[in-house]
Amino acid sequence: MNRTGEFISFIKSSDIKNGINSLENLWADGADFTEVLDSIFPFALSSFSHRFSSMHVPKENEYLRRFLNDFQRDEQLDFLKRYIEYLIWSPKYIVDSEKAVVSGSEYDQSLESSYLNSIEKHEGIPALHYIQKIAEDSLTEAVRTILRIGCVDVSQALGHYFSCTESMIKLALESGVPKAANHLFAATLYMMQSSPVRVSKFETPEKDIDEIPSRLIRKAGFYGYHYMILFNGLENQKEFLGDEYYLHGLRGLEKVLPSLSDGMSHDYFKKLINNSSSEGDLTSLKQSIWKGDKNNAFSILSRYYENEGVTSELKNSILHSYTLIDDHPHDPHYVTIPRSLFELIEKINPDDIILALAHTVEFACDRISSRGVIYKQYRSTNPVN
Repeated sequence: MNRTGEFISFIKSSDIKNGINSLENLWADGADFTEVLDSIFPFALSSFSHRFSSMHVPKENEYLRRFLNDFQRDEQLDFLKRYIEYLIWSPKYIVDSEKAVVSGSEYDQSLESSYLNSIEKHEGIPALHYIQKIAEDSLTEAVRTILRIGCVDVSQALGHYFSCTESMIKLALESGVPKAANHLFAATLYMMQSSPVRVSKFETPEKDIDEIPSRLIRKAGFYGYHYMILFNGLENQKEFLGDEYYLHGLRGLEKVLPSLSDGMSHDYFKKLINNSSSEGDLTSLKQSIWKGDKNNAFSILSRYYENEGVTSELKNSILHSYTLIDDHPHDPHYVTIPRSLFELIEKINPDDIILALAHTVEFACDRISSRGVIYKQYRSTNPVN
């Protein structure tokens, strides 16, 4: 048994306590986050959250790979512990299909049309067969075909048909054929819930594209946060999608925006700051977030941003604060929302960057205010005084 074997066995048996202890042993033995994430990915790929009917578990696996190099080793472990809790708690349906890529068949119409037709008819087996055939010819075209379905109508499932699939296609391309067959199967079965799956007429945004992120960060509530992830995904995949699908997706988001609740604004931000005289550094910012103290968190954030701007230390402090939030057994949005926003900072009007930062701090504070902070024996320290 390799050194991750025992760790994986606890994941299979849904044993959170021993799974975390085993992770700590692996970490002490010198394992890095890539080895850990690689070892558990087959389970992440086939796991579905009790709370969110989409592919949040494999999606977070991909998101963690985006930024964990930016953190100290002990902080990397904090992120992995919360993710392992979430993975172990989620129901898993393990099917290894990587050897199932077929060859030798001929078709009367294009494979892409055959695939889309099968999805529209909810014919799962033919759809899986066609996407494997596309992958045999070109894995790139297979994942592009799947990703474009998510651009058809972004109002469906809060844009998850795109935002979750975007992470899946990245991992599929990295895995290559034949391993990517597992990713294609999971994504195909998920996309079969989408209707429609094809663009009948391509549309383009009516207003300046640059206005969209600043409008988004003024929206409150869970829907607004989800569409921030969607917009970031569209920007990340702009060239891969092609102009028609990229612009069509943005037009869909533009149409959704008026239905979202307004919340964040410069006046609102200043009002909360005026109600606090808190001073402190980034450690104090995290402590304020962990206590759910939005006024103090905003005050410290405002002062730091005014003096230092957007630094990697600031982004990491906000992102790491989510590892102590108790929404047990973990909420993947603690990773995907702030990371997406930080990736979008350069596309936001400079005058609105402070609102973008406040947006994700507020999300954390509101969660803690309603749910509290979790303390467990395997956490090395309690950062809240």
